[in-house]
Amino acid sequence: METLGKIKQTLEKMLVIHKRLLDLEKEKQMVLVNGDAKLLQNVINQESTLVEQIGKLEGERQQQVKQFASEKKLPSQISTVNDLIRCLDNQEEKSSLIQSAQQLTVLVEEIQQLVKSNQELIKLSLSYVQYSMGILIQREPAIGYGPRSSKGHVNFLDAKA
Repeated sequence: METLGKIKQTLEKMLVIHKRLLDLEKEKQMVLVNGDAKLLQNVINQESTLVEQIGKLEGERQQQVKQFASEKKLPSQISTVNDLIRCLDNQEEKSSLIQSAQQLTVLVEEIQQLVKSNQELIKLSLSYVQYSMGILIQREPAIGYGPRSSKGHVNFLDAKA
C-alpha cells in the first residue's frame, strides 16, 4: 500500500478511537453527575487506554507523513496533515485528506469541551465534599501557644492549621 493510503488509513483509525473517546467522555459526565466512584474508575481506565492508542497512532501518522515527504522529495519540515495537503496536486487525494482532517478536528474540539465540562463537575463535587466535611467535623479547642491558639478552635482536617 502506498504511503498516502497508509496515512489515510491511520487517520480513519484515529477517527474511530476519537469517536469512542467522545462517547466515553459523555459517559464519564453521566457517571460524575450520578456520583458512582466505582464506575468512574472504570471509565478513567478505559479513557487512559484510548489516549495511549491515540498517542501510538499519532506517532505512526507522523512517521508516515515524513516518509511520504521523503518519497515525493518534499521539504523535510512537513510534519502535519495540513502541511501535506498543501503540497498535494491530486484533488481527489487532497479532498479525502481534508475531509478526514476536518472530522478529526471537530471530534477533538467536542472532546475538549466535554473534558472542560467534566473538570467543572469534578470541581463542584470537591467543593461540595469540602463543604460537607466542614459541617460534619467538630471543632476542637486550640491547644498550646502561637497562631493556632488565637483562633479559639482547630479543625482536625484543616491543612492550613
